[in-house]
Amino acid sequence: MIAPAESFLNLSWPELDPAGLADAAVLIPVGQVVQHGPHLPVGTDVFQAEGVTASVASELASRGFRVLVGPTIAFGDSPVHEAFPGYVTLRSEVLINQFEDVASCLARQGLRRQAYVLFGPGSWWALHVASARLARTGAAHILIIDGLQTARAVAGGLLKGHDPASGKFDMHAGELETSLMLALRPQLVRMDRAVTHYSELNASFAASVCTPGPVLQQMTAVGLRDWSRFGKDGVTGDAKLASADTGHQIVSRLVDNLAGHFVTHLFGERTTG
Repeated sequence: MIAPAESFLNLSWPELDPAGLADAAVLIPVGQVVQHGPHLPVGTDVFQAEGVTASVASELASRGFRVLVGPTIAFGDSPVHEAFPGYVTLRSEVLINQFEDVASCLARQGLRRQAYVLFGPGSWWALHVASARLARTGAAHILIIDGLQTARAVAGGLLKGHDPASGKFDMHAGELETSLMLALRPQLVRMDRAVTHYSELNASFAASVCTPGPVLQQMTAVGLRDWSRFGKDGVTGDAKLASADTGHQIVSRLVDNLAGHFVTHLFGERTTG
């Protein structure tokens, strides 16, 4: 059993003395509050970010690295979901300032090695801008990981309902995210409300060389900014195929890959000053 990593919020100020944090890193969960179909809570991205981040941090701690789990950044910028009740989104310019302030505060206290584990792609750009500003000054060494894209990458062979050759794309609140939630927060999943829905839009995106990349880039390439166009339930995929076992396997693969990535690119990086 891997012991849990230290939480920034659980420590007292003497335990956060910068003198003792020179070799430490902080992993920060980043989520968003938007709909995830009728069967998952609107906080799904927050819970996924927190669960995966805590597991990765614990794995790194078991390997002898000093790791803190930072305060969760719970809000993101995802106006595409505003056709559904339950959203709380912030403007990108607000998020940029928030990310920059959080990162610089942590850096000034000795936590210059930082990794942001993002579930909710709408905030990626704001994080990128804030991290670029801090990189120019040498204030912090920051990594940004798209946790959901990474989960899709490591889930190969596990998802029964993701079959691009047949026009079936698991993109949002489907088998992948429902399985993750069954592994991380099973008490919040209502499988009796799970639905199956595939959108022809995803197949059309995949068929065109003008709409490559993550789904938000695909959407903006055709001027689409309303997620309800994918379907009235907000689901793109087959949530009914989800299982806790699949979720645990994906989390295990995520932890293994992300821990190795951070060993190389977070602890392997020698910041100056």
